Amino acid sequence: MKVHILRDPVDRRGRDLLEMNYRLRHRIFVELQGWETLRRPDGRDIDAFDNGDATHLLVTCGGELVGGSRLTPLDKPTLLQTVFSGLVELDLPASPSLGADWTRFYVRPDRREGRRRAPESAALFCAVMEYALQQGLGYITFVSSVYMLEHGTAVGWRITPLGRARMIDGKPTVAAWIEVSEAALDGARRAAGWSAAPVPPHRRPPRRETTRPAWR
Repeated sequence: MKVHILRDPVDRRGRDLLEMNYRLRHRIFVELQGWETLRRPDGRDIDAFDNGDATHLLVTCGGELVGGSRLTPLDKPTLLQTVFSGLVELDLPASPSLGADWTRFYVRPDRREGRRRAPESAALFCAVMEYALQQGLGYITFVSSVYMLEHGTAVGWRITPLGRARMIDGKPTVAAWIEVSEAALDGARRAAGWSAAPVPPHRRPPRRETTRPAWR
């Protein structure tokens, strides 16, 4: 497996991977999971947060896209700030400039069948944490079902809810933040059975200091 870190500007190969990513997301989130609000006639799941501020972490195997995730800086508009702000009842642990919002996590369905834990999921967990460390982030926010929260704590991550779980689309859903640390990366590596995560070094961009999240 290979991890690709994509953020603007991207080359032709990167654009091709992003296009595959948008189409695979549509298949998974719309056609299989029924998120009808995301349905588009062109068969691409792409929204306002797939912009120049986003970082896409994509996993390929044998040249085929098998999983992906997206990170967006918390000092810019995010899904947490706009769509899921009602789940946030507590303050963030630090300045938004030190955080990122983790969204659109997926593994291709045929890579999950018959597996308790897909190695592609392990690759993405390791990649997200290692990339966050490379960028000097202190925490990552996310919104998910309670199951995903339990999956993160199972690898030894320190996860703190930002509010009470609420029912969304029939599932208990919670907003929370994950502490970024070397210990968290080590936990993800142990769970994956790896000595190192497959993330290429990536230069940290300059960060703009802010003191309060835009929705608080």
